[in-house]
Amino acid sequence: MKLSDSQITYEYVPENWSQEAFLSVGGFVCVFLNYNKLDSIERSVKSALDQDFSPLEFFFMDDCSSDGSEAVMEKLVRTYKGPNKVTVVRNSKNQYITGQWNIVTRLATGNWFGMFCGDDVSHQNRVSIAESIIKRFPTIKGMCTSTNLIDFRTNESWGVMFANQPLLVSKGTDTIEELARNFKSIGASSFWHRSLFEIPLPKVPLDDDYLHWRCLIDGSGSPDALWVYNGEDIAVDYSIGTGVTSNAYDLIDAKTPVQKWIACKESERHFASQQFKTLCSVCEYASGKKAAGGLLSLIRLLKIKASWYMSGTVERSLNLHKLLGCLFYPELSFRFKSRVVNRCLVDYCKDFFGLQVAARLSCLVHRKRI
Repeated sequence: MKLSDSQITYEYVPENWSQEAFLSVGGFVCVFLNYNKLDSIERSVKSALDQDFSPLEFFFMDDCSSDGSEAVMEKLVRTYKGPNKVTVVRNSKNQYITGQWNIVTRLATGNWFGMFCGDDVSHQNRVSIAESIIKRFPTIKGMCTSTNLIDFRTNESWGVMFANQPLLVSKGTDTIEELARNFKSIGASSFWHRSLFEIPLPKVPLDDDYLHWRCLIDGSGSPDALWVYNGEDIAVDYSIGTGVTSNAYDLIDAKTPVQKWIACKESERHFASQQFKTLCSVCEYASGKKAAGGLLSLIRLLKIKASWYMSGTVERSLNLHKLLGCLFYPELSFRFKSRVVNRCLVDYCKDFFGLQVAARLSCLVHRKRI
């Protein structure tokens, strides 16, 4: 990442701006990311600027768009005359999401960084919700809320992501089961603490997952709360059909069973590839930290599943997926095709992660009668 590839094209500082007041209420930085989102940029910018919390620091980032959305974004921002500080940054080369995080965290002066995407609509109380959660759990390094899933093409609601989930708190002393159950991460509604960016982020496809893992790794072994998923509040309308979720339409638009099967497999492999690359970087980061065994085991399990999907060994990866499903969604029931497969998987886990983790998984399997 080079700051020479980025240019500040506009800055607005209110006359009564007070840095001391800004930091005293948390120092919230709203990071708006745009890349070729012309169809949705106007509503997204307006919703971001319409927060009921202040003072805030806004950074509107354009990652070398080519559809004219960067001009629309800046035009809208220049009309803003509210109580918050605003900066527009344009990249002359693609920095991707993690590169833009590295830029913003060097330019901004706040403590908490929230992602505001160019294809999503943030609710007016989004920052207020985050501030209340951070006050309630002052040791956390990150948090997110639930989101409405919106069909970008029709504006139709697909429901709520992670529906009917309570407020989930991850701690550094959590077991592998607790870590998996509480692992709910939605980048579009997240806020992360500045300390997570002290080491520049690598280029990874799933930046929100990476930051979530970094949060857990940095606090591994600590009894304090590290991450909160607030399923009790909805703060963002999250667009399906743009960005990394665009291949969902391939499945929806498929007409025949064969087309649906192909679209489903392509979607699985596409996500698995992204997950594998991200987890490789997570493992590299964790290698320099004294992370707890349960956390490292969960990272390795997910990495193995992703690699199996990528290599085409779908049957084996589906069985491991069911095993992980027992961890992530304990309220659901899963069944393997045979107890032989189950025993092989538990033995595999024993070879990779040791007897303790294998014993936990074996007990879990037994309780689920898989």
